[in-house]
Amino acid sequence: MNDSTELWTYRYERNLPRMEGNITVGSFGVTVPVRIVGFFPEAPDTDSVKFCQEYAFLVYNMACMLADTYRGRGVTPLLRKHLAPQCIERLEFMWQLVGCYDILNLEDEKNAMIKMVPPMPQWIHFALVTSELMECTVNVNIGTIVFHSMLVFRRKASRWICDLADIG
Repeated sequence: MNDSTELWTYRYERNLPRMEGNITVGSFGVTVPVRIVGFFPEAPDTDSVKFCQEYAFLVYNMACMLADTYRGRGVTPLLRKHLAPQCIERLEFMWQLVGCYDILNLEDEKNAMIKMVPPMPQWIHFALVTSELMECTVNVNIGTIVFHSMLVFRRKASRWICDLADIG
């Protein structure tokens, strides 16, 4: 995890707070750019590097696990921990469709790559829509194939729970 606060910049443009930085992922030290924008002037925690890093890693991990679900690897216990029940049902249904209909035919070189190469996010964008709603988009590359995932989180008590997870 990035422990350096020097990598993060805070801006306040057009009366809206914005934080930009990078997180370092993987064993090769690849950096992924992150942008967090608050769509209301009093957006909480947008100036907190700890908040930005913590949720950037959460979204990074969830996007990679979402890509793994698409690749036929199922909904992991760690992913379940951050998903709403209806979201778990939808992802399990997608996982079953991928498995039943063999959407990823391994004879096709492109699909074989999807199964073998790990997912690697290229950028992460957050939007703090309200104090209770956060939307995230992540560009995930698996080999030469680009996927875009969308995650919508709602604050329930003190945790952010994912209500919608989509990849395509």
